[in-house]
Amino acid sequence: MGSAEGGLAVLVIDRDEDVAAQLTVVAERAAGSAHWVTTPREAFAALEARCYDIAIVEADATVYDGIALAQNIRRLAPSTLLLLNAANGSIEDAVAATKAGIGYATGSLAGDALARALTEVSEQRAVERALTAERNDTLLPTPLVGNSPAMTQLKHNIEVIANNDGAVLVCGESGTGKELVARMLHVTSPRRAKPFVAVNCAAFPDALLDAELFGHERGAFTGADRLREGRFEAADGGTLFLDEIGEMPLSAQAKLLRVLENGTFQRLGANETRKVDVRVVSASNRDLAQLVRAGGFREDLYYRIKLFRVRVPALRERGGDLPLLVEHFCRRYAKPGRPTPRLSPGARAVLASREFRGNVRELEHAIRHAIAFADGGELLVEHLPAEIAGDALDFERGRDRGDPAPSVLPLTSALTEFEHEYLLQTLQRTDGNRSRAASLLGISRKSLWAKLKRYREQTPCMSVANS
Repeated sequence: MGSAEGGLAVLVIDRDEDVAAQLTVVAERAAGSAHWVTTPREAFAALEARCYDIAIVEADATVYDGIALAQNIRRLAPSTLLLLNAANGSIEDAVAATKAGIGYATGSLAGDALARALTEVSEQRAVERALTAERNDTLLPTPLVGNSPAMTQLKHNIEVIANNDGAVLVCGESGTGKELVARMLHVTSPRRAKPFVAVNCAAFPDALLDAELFGHERGAFTGADRLREGRFEAADGGTLFLDEIGEMPLSAQAKLLRVLENGTFQRLGANETRKVDVRVVSASNRDLAQLVRAGGFREDLYYRIKLFRVRVPALRERGGDLPLLVEHFCRRYAKPGRPTPRLSPGARAVLASREFRGNVRELEHAIRHAIAFADGGELLVEHLPAEIAGDALDFERGRDRGDPAPSVLPLTSALTEFEHEYLLQTLQRTDGNRSRAASLLGISRKSLWAKLKRYREQTPCMSVANS
């Protein structure tokens, strides 16, 4: 961050002490903070130490070229606005600065002229901050819900990897939330203010994926009636998420390798080489190492895309997270103006006993389905999707006939397990405060104590906070 909220950080580069002092005083009054240096070396050191919103560069120095210095500052700090201050300016210098996208002022910048210029920059920065905040609010994904050891480790890995700007391979079964992890990597990284662009590599025919990723010129192929930039250009400065990368054809893999190696590519039908700065996050539910051995994926690309590797755990590996996920989805999909829906004991037991091969996505769809059909009431077993409710009803019918028990828990056992986990998770959220936990659960403190005592007797090694 270059400046405090509502203020600007200004860097003044000028050899003349009187001019610099005057500029610094005005800048501090109009912007908030200003720092004065006299040489290019000092300027680069200052820019490496912190970010500045605007740099005012002396244009008339005989020991260095003001325009060249400004251009070098832009390479080092591309977000810093540049203003050349020329006491004796020329038309040639003004034209050169304008072509380079650098502000140019002749005469004295001190006083009202500088204050007005800084006010305009301050307003521009305020708009940029607002747009960035709005974009981030839109981009911010659903949080990673869960406190199980597997999820705690995943959150730690994301925190570490987000600030290391290398390619990431996200692995996991279908429905575990690989794109959610990719979005979390983006919004917690230094690239958060730039675009996050997602591409499903399995959604495009081989002939069209190249055009989707790298763009095309008009007339590059039949139907290309206009120029179109690809997803790499759209993600410049940000993150490109390549889902189902194992489905990418070998021709596109070769081009992707080139981008990862040197950041360059060509649109289809073009000779011009373009350069982008993109972090690539890939995902696959296939074993890419096995795909490499089978010749379906380039080995050199495989090692390029997995500088960092993140594994998203399956729902069955996240012991204790199911109650939290159920509560989260109930809150998320509650109908406007109505209280958060609650699951009936039977519905909770059915969910607790299910394997969920579709992982969190299957659970989310089940809750949405139940809320839609419950129409604001309690979520019952019959409100769940047919494949889930049907399994539960088939199980009950089998018990009535005396059939051998399938590999699911009996209804009462599943309900007990669900309630046990839910109580412990609620106590964890309240730091062991039973009064607050009982209030959240909608039961009395006495009832909560009785349930905890019963579970402790069933599992003597269980430890529960006593606050």
